[in-house]
Amino acid sequence: MKRFFNIITLAVAVFFAVACEGTSQILGEVSFHAAMESVECEGQSVDIDFKGGESLAVTADGENYFTFANTEAEPSLFLCATEGVESLVSGKVTIRNAQAVGAVNSALGVDGTELYAVASLADGNVTLEVVSAFIRFSSEYYLTLEGNGLFGDGQTPVSEVTVAAGTDVIIPINAGAVELSYTIGSNRYECAPFEAAAATLYDLGTLAPTDNPSQKPDEPAGESSVVYLVPNSDWMNDGAWFAAHFFNDADGYADIKLTDDNGDKIYECAVPQGMNKMLFCRMNPAATEFGWESVWNQTADTEVGVAPYNYYYIVDWAAGEWHEAGYTVPEKPQQSSAFALAGTFNSWGDLPMTDNNGIHSAKGVTLEAYAELKVKAATTWDISFGGGIAYLNPNNYMKVFENGSNIAITEAGTYDIYFDHANLNLYVVTAGADYTSVPLQEVNGKEPVQQEPEGTSVVLYFTPNSSWKEADARFAAYFWNASGSNAWASMTDSNADGIYELNIPVGYTLGDNIIFCRMNPSTTANTWSNKWNQTSDLVIPTDGKNHYTLPEGIWDGGDNTTWSTK
Repeated sequence: MKRFFNIITLAVAVFFAVACEGTSQILGEVSFHAAMESVECEGQSVDIDFKGGESLAVTADGENYFTFANTEAEPSLFLCATEGVESLVSGKVTIRNAQAVGAVNSALGVDGTELYAVASLADGNVTLEVVSAFIRFSSEYYLTLEGNGLFGDGQTPVSEVTVAAGTDVIIPINAGAVELSYTIGSNRYECAPFEAAAATLYDLGTLAPTDNPSQKPDEPAGESSVVYLVPNSDWMNDGAWFAAHFFNDADGYADIKLTDDNGDKIYECAVPQGMNKMLFCRMNPAATEFGWESVWNQTADTEVGVAPYNYYYIVDWAAGEWHEAGYTVPEKPQQSSAFALAGTFNSWGDLPMTDNNGIHSAKGVTLEAYAELKVKAATTWDISFGGGIAYLNPNNYMKVFENGSNIAITEAGTYDIYFDHANLNLYVVTAGADYTSVPLQEVNGKEPVQQEPEGTSVVLYFTPNSSWKEADARFAAYFWNASGSNAWASMTDSNADGIYELNIPVGYTLGDNIIFCRMNPSTTANTWSNKWNQTSDLVIPTDGKNHYTLPEGIWDGGDNTTWSTK
């Protein structure tokens, strides 16, 4: 597949140096302070600082270089004690990055930031002047830039860059007269000459070929064949438009917007001369021009269809087939999904979901108010998807995340539940309703009213570690027993001694199971969705021990060995 990405991206900053303190120099030692300031470029501020451990090479004659180095303790101070270095304190010098001596682009700074600069060390003071100009352009094509003496040393005329569609690239060039040309594929284009002033940014705009990049500018277009795209209903959704990306083995490329002039929902375009390969793209309607960042879906690479087999029928989100006009795509049968729905409604077992072109559904699911659920991989809990938010109102959808928390549905009812795996959206709608029109819910629905269970006379105590006390967390305990019953109970620190207590709920006794939990303080209901951290599964001792202490350094876990008697 033909896709283009940056191989060179140059940030641009203007550098300033500040005067040394005083004018005296120790014989055989020269130092100067170099500081850098950020500048605004196209609304973006670039900040780059010396960090220590950098080197700058300084020369007065272009042949003999002296290496200045800084330290982490004082990164702005560059010092050199090499014999003869005092000869620099006499006039104009050139400063380069020590690793780029003799390179086309001299450089000053770190992280690959490049510019040309000269400096005066007279009187012990340093002043850096930018002598580069800069050009900016964008293109979705492979470019070869050419300019006589354009890139620094007067000997290397070519710089090659590859950029993605719509991406700005900024390149330092010599100030002065500029004659620039660029080549795309086999075509060469000339820019109008201009005079570049130092430290000035020149915008060349978008560099693009003619409509047929394989065609020389003075060559007639000739006759073109036509290809047709027949999208399916999925590709037609959401106001998408369609484009064709053509290419060949000679690095020729063309991107063409498809049209439907007669409204028959069949889209067409002429094939550019010399193009033998292509792919079709479904485009974001927010974009008006082709760009890879605006492609929603695309087919695989294919040879250009030849009449009468020049109608391309979309059969899936990323697949299609060449056929004659009038071909009918067979309906795709619904498949068993790789996902299942699990929750309190089915004791966290697997309810298989049906896969319909990437939308996984479970229909007619009856839920109690605040029933909890998650989407999971079928037959395993290795992958599951949950909230974002803990409480979802019916007839809404929410964003879900891998290994997110349980999701509670706030109202009882019978629902159809849809999971869009590609976009990580979960829809819960009244059975039979259209899920595609419901709104996104981004905040919790109403929390359930917490019903504390009736307690027995048996008291348990819990001391959290210092980590669990952070962020004003509250604490609760979850009980369950061999009969399958379970209950939550809140814990309180009635005398503010840092030890929390609760009464074991009615129906539970010594020897039953308990988990101590650190809860989100912004919530009131004790649910797994509101839990931040938890101990391991514990057993309430039967030997009189009633005080559990969570050891330091544990966020989740802890065994049954730290019970004591209070």
